[in-house]
Amino acid sequence: MTEYRIAFIDDGGRNLTTYEWNGSTWSLIGGQLLLNTLYTFELCMVGNEEIAMVNESDFMLTCYSFKTGSWVQKGQPNLVDVAAGITFKTMASIRPNRISFLGYDSSIADYPLRVYDFNNIYFSRVGNQLLVPTGVIHDSTGLDINTIAFVDDSSGELRKYFFDGTVFAQVGSPLTISGMTNPVITALSSTRIALFDEGNDKLQAYDWNGTIFAAVGAPLTISGCSDACIDAISGSKIAFIDNSHQELRVYSFSGSAWSLVGTPLSISSTLPKFTAFFKPLPLKCYNEQPLDGNAIWPISDY
Repeated sequence: MTEYRIAFIDDGGRNLTTYEWNGSTWSLIGGQLLLNTLYTFELCMVGNEEIAMVNESDFMLTCYSFKTGSWVQKGQPNLVDVAAGITFKTMASIRPNRISFLGYDSSIADYPLRVYDFNNIYFSRVGNQLLVPTGVIHDSTGLDINTIAFVDDSSGELRKYFFDGTVFAQVGSPLTISGMTNPVITALSSTRIALFDEGNDKLQAYDWNGTIFAAVGAPLTISGCSDACIDAISGSKIAFIDNSHQELRVYSFSGSAWSLVGTPLSISSTLPKFTAFFKPLPLKCYNEQPLDGNAIWPISDY
């Protein structure tokens, strides 16, 4: 099974595309899927060869599969249950066939954090929503079973939340990062995340110590980058899109420092988004029998 693949899309070309990393370079693989109604969007993995995507033009949440080597829709799209527009949205994969979703719901003038399960046909709400503190939640990532981390762009806070199957609850204390702007995060393990902060031009790893996130190792300065996207492709490597320089890169964290790996791929994109899939996950496995910190979802679960 290939470890390093990403599903990529941008709201300019609107093609759902797959790139594969061979350890030194990226290459385009498989067929593309043109999404004609795409406007702005968010996506995350829902299975090792499947992704979930929400489309802001029609508020539809849809699953797409790459199991045939080309992207095809799986099941039925369904309406995200808000009465009005969604903005500032973020999605995270928190176990096979379960995602978290947060967006500004103008019908209640608040930011509900919700969970959806996919039954291989459609998505449905699970449990109760949590109205998070007022602010712009810029990005989120799954940590382990039903646990997510996310960053609030307005307060500069990095927080952790746990979903018990019915309700969300904040865990520990938030970490405030001074001067943070347009942050993006991804989980490297159940206790370690990578965060790129456009305001400070820094790629930094953070560890959860049981109470709060704390910086670990030295940050890497990446200057002049805007509208970045990141996602883990292993327990030590992340895929990184620098939209200002139109490049797809890989960075590796040794535990003490970040470094660029291999050759970046030049891409042409407008507000790109991507998610890694078909890889060892930085999550605990679904049956909660940890393997090595980078457990793969069991075959029976997808």
